[in-house]
Amino acid sequence: MEASSLTPDAPLPDDVQALQALVRELLAEVTRLRAANAELQGKLDQALKHRFGRRSNAAGLRRCPATRTSLRHAATNMGAPPCPNTLNAAMWSTT
Repeated sequence: MEASSLTPDAPLPDDVQALQALVRELLAEVTRLRAANAELQGKLDQALKHRFGRRSNAAGLRRCPATRTSLRHAATNMGAPPCPNTLNAAMWSTT
C-alpha cells in the first residue's frame, strides 16, 4: 500500500510492517517537500532582492534622511527634547 494512494479517511493497514513502511514513505516525502520548499524560498528571496534590492532601499534613504540615524538623535538635532522612557513604555503598553 502506497501513501500516495491513500485518502485521509481510508482505513490504515493492521500490519505493523506495512504501517512502518507507510511512515518511512511519508517521512521521505516530507524531506523531499522541505527541500523543494527551501529551494523555492531561495528563488523567491533572489527574485525579491532583484526586484526590491539595493536601489529601492537607497531611494528610500534619500527621501527620508531621518532613517539614517535614530529618531531620538534626529529629534535632538532639531531641538526637541528627547521622549522620557516612561512615555515610550506607556505608548507600547497593551494594558
